[in-house]
Amino acid sequence: MQLFEKINKFSRSYTVLFVFVFIVISVSVYSIFYILTADPTQQVLLPGFAAVLSVWQIFMSAVTVWVMSKTKVFDINDFKFKGLGKGLLLAWFCNFLSIATFVMLLMQLPENSLITPNLLYIAALILHTLCIAVYEETLIRGFALKHLLKKMGNTKKGIIAACFVSSIFFGVAHITNFIKGDSLMQVVPQIFSTTAMGLYFAALYLRTKTLWVPTLVHMLVNLSSYIFNAIVSYDVMEQMAQSSTNMAGSIANRALLTVVFLIAGLILLRKINPDESANANT
Repeated sequence: MQLFEKINKFSRSYTVLFVFVFIVISVSVYSIFYILTADPTQQVLLPGFAAVLSVWQIFMSAVTVWVMSKTKVFDINDFKFKGLGKGLLLAWFCNFLSIATFVMLLMQLPENSLITPNLLYIAALILHTLCIAVYEETLIRGFALKHLLKKMGNTKKGIIAACFVSSIFFGVAHITNFIKGDSLMQVVPQIFSTTAMGLYFAALYLRTKTLWVPTLVHMLVNLSSYIFNAIVSYDVMEQMAQSSTNMAGSIANRALLTVVFLIAGLILLRKINPDESANANT
């Protein structure tokens, strides 16, 4: 009890530092688990490993929720499904973009590639993308944003500032993609695009008052590319993973995503007022 009283006092005095430290610890623990369990010879996410990661992601989510309760930012309403349908309609832009991404990747498959859906594999990837979205949204939009709103969110500018800071943390956390083999020229644009995407997810959360909307939208974004593991052969996925990429084109795409998500997030935030985000400040 005394320990958490000291932690709460520290979080009130040094909110940004507190949030940053907790995110670093959480992401580091997750990354260590990934390194210890991943097969470095595999460039494709296999169903067994996806299932193992899913279990660990749920565990990390539960730990985050426990810390949220101890630091007085937990609200059961964040995890209710009320308004989910309306929220998903509000997120039409990102849902459409996810579908478009899937179609574009489908068109980029090597010639003579066979579409061979594996239902068990598809189920494992759906579970994995859902669990990673639950973990990241609980950590960033749940834990981080709510702490920042308590400190900054008494005004419209404060709300926007809290959203931006939490989104920067979300983007920087993707530096861990280095452990998956991504190069510096791949990771840096990812940080910018995921920061902008984080602002969009933060706006969705504040507009809908539930973490399930950004979680499901986040899941769809990831699933639009992950699903190819389960619908084409392993050899095709290896070929795609090893093929040379157009770095300039990739950077341009990331830059475009950054601008688009930044604009979309700011548009959604226009209708957020301090009193409307009260449930995020409890």
